[in-house]
Amino acid sequence: MARLRVLTGNLPDGRVAVPFAVLRRLGLAAGGTVRLQAGLCATTAALEAGAPPGRIVLSAAAAEELTLPPGLRVSVWRTADGRLRLGPLVGLFTVRRGRRRFGPQTPFVRAVARRGRRAGVVAYIFTPDEVCWESLTVLGCFRQGRRWLQARLPLPDVVYDRVSTRTDEELAPVAEARRRLQELLPGRYFNPGFLDKQAVHEMLSRDPVLAAHLPATESFTPEVLERMLRRYRRVYLKPVGGSLGRGIVRVTRTGRRRYVFRRSGGGRGTARGPERLTARLGGLLGRRPYLVQQAVPLATYGGRPFDVRVLIQKNGSGRWVITRTYARVAGAGRIVSNVCRGGRGQGLGRVLRWTVRGRPQRTIRRVSRRVARVLEAEMGCPLGELGVDLAVTRGGKVFVLEVNSKPYRMTWGWGSGPTFRYPLAYARYLAKKPDGSKSGGSR
Repeated sequence: MARLRVLTGNLPDGRVAVPFAVLRRLGLAAGGTVRLQAGLCATTAALEAGAPPGRIVLSAAAAEELTLPPGLRVSVWRTADGRLRLGPLVGLFTVRRGRRRFGPQTPFVRAVARRGRRAGVVAYIFTPDEVCWESLTVLGCFRQGRRWLQARLPLPDVVYDRVSTRTDEELAPVAEARRRLQELLPGRYFNPGFLDKQAVHEMLSRDPVLAAHLPATESFTPEVLERMLRRYRRVYLKPVGGSLGRGIVRVTRTGRRRYVFRRSGGGRGTARGPERLTARLGGLLGRRPYLVQQAVPLATYGGRPFDVRVLIQKNGSGRWVITRTYARVAGAGRIVSNVCRGGRGQGLGRVLRWTVRGRPQRTIRRVSRRVARVLEAEMGCPLGELGVDLAVTRGGKVFVLEVNSKPYRMTWGWGSGPTFRYPLAYARYLAKKPDGSKSGGSR
């Protein structure tokens, strides 16, 4: 599969020039016509040989039809139905917020886009208001050399959803753009939205293997809370649509009618009797739907509880691979271990070696892979990456606490690089996958 730089040359309309060696490799001959396609934009052009090595030269009219800015470095391959495809084009769909161009997401999307060339794709960033549905183009921000440029580009072959908050996800323009993109790109829009904790628990519980690794979890009602506190003594209340450890409340029964509760954001309270507890919690929970989840007795490291984060991603062959595992040790006085809530990442092997009986690493990996496969099958849409949060008891038993479709990760430091390349490799796989309108061809 050739990698060529796009140029606009002084060619007659409807012409494209390709190096002779590339034409021969693709099984094409000068003088014939071919259907050129870049993302969702296409045109028909007559082939010429003799373009400079490493270049593909488009006539002004062909370049305008394809909306490919000069200087882009694209792969060129031939599909089974004879089209000549230029790309693959991968769009990172996000929103603009705050002073920085893409708000808190700016370091992340830039880290991904910078790695596009190494992954063999053209990666660019766009927002809902930058889509022109009539021309099937976007105003995309992309990396060229050491510079960031913005230009009109085709709607991509594949979209990687990077809308980073539930608040943004619920905005009408975001929801509408996502719906239309999924219709235009069936099977090529991955990680479409945040996960609902209740729905995830129900999907995983239908799998007999995973059901044994799930803590007891039910929808919140005062009656459910009272019953689970009698049985387990300690539970967590989690917002069904929550993320980043926000809104979590831990409730402990310390006596027959005495309860202590603590919030993930800090603060604590007490209540005597179930009725008083419900009244006190009402102001904390608001009207959002919550889950009541059994508190698994976590193993501790340095006197602080920890859980395990597994980042599992699709590779360039469309297979799930575990790319990072680490322990998240809760901060002092914290009831959650999220890094953004004061948690601290530690090497998993070291932590487990000193705190847990047996060797649960194999179970951790096996359960994480099964979670990814089951969720993708149940949801019926492509998932490119998941963050699986697991609890490990001192006896080595493993429980699935949560699954995140938009896992947080640092843009620097140990092991960060490959975790940004994997989504692009998976996007490249989807773009060239021979199904639907995407016919496979020579590589």
